[in-house]
Amino acid sequence: MNWANANVPKYSAEATYKYVDLGLPSGTLWAKMNVGAKSETDYGLYFAWGETEGHADASTKTFSWRDYKFNPSGDGKTFTKYNTTDNKVVLDAEDDAAHVNCGGEWHMPTKEQCIELIKETKNGFVTNAGAFTQYAWSDSDGHSSPTQTTATISNWDTAGYFFFKNTYTSVTDAISAEDYLFIPAAGFCSNGRVDDVGEWGNVWSSSLYADNVYGAWYFGFGSDGAGVTNRGGRCDGQSVRGVIGNIDK
Repeated sequence: MNWANANVPKYSAEATYKYVDLGLPSGTLWAKMNVGAKSETDYGLYFAWGETEGHADASTKTFSWRDYKFNPSGDGKTFTKYNTTDNKVVLDAEDDAAHVNCGGEWHMPTKEQCIELIKETKNGFVTNAGAFTQYAWSDSDGHSSPTQTTATISNWDTAGYFFFKNTYTSVTDAISAEDYLFIPAAGFCSNGRVDDVGEWGNVWSSSLYADNVYGAWYFGFGSDGAGVTNRGGRCDGQSVRGVIGNIDK
């Protein structure tokens, strides 16, 4: 897909979105902030999967099937796009919130890019008191779990998830070098509520869960684990983070 053929972005990619190069095998570059955010610790906006208009909370959109773009019947079963017959398993550019809002070559990561981010970096969860616990990936069960490696990040007040290069000894070294990725624990929106803020974070991928088109893949994390999953519905409101680059299949 030619991501360079952008519509007029709502946010300036050059002025607003900086990226970090974590040395990933694919060369994928990850944006430093969520779409709609003003800083790396700002939650940004919540988006239903495949919708490009974000919301600050659940007051202007319920994030339920009754107001989901591709399910006008509201039954959570019959979808006008990304369904069992159109063979679309990755969002088109026009339905990609990162691409529409940021322009240029920005787009939402695929499921594979989310997995690569976890597997090919050092990473872990930090509390709003700055207590960091490094996680370790397991190929056998496909997710990361807390280890005994911990650190204290001074003057830190936002819970979320850090990623940094394998060449760094610790997260504090990466922070000192300003060479890391942070995703805040923004929680998620569903049925008119915002839940798990400061405890969990979810970032949509562009990949449909083809075995059950009710859902889509996303990176989820919390104090007891992290991984790429498809639990929940496409109508839920979750964070969106842009990337540049692709993984060749």
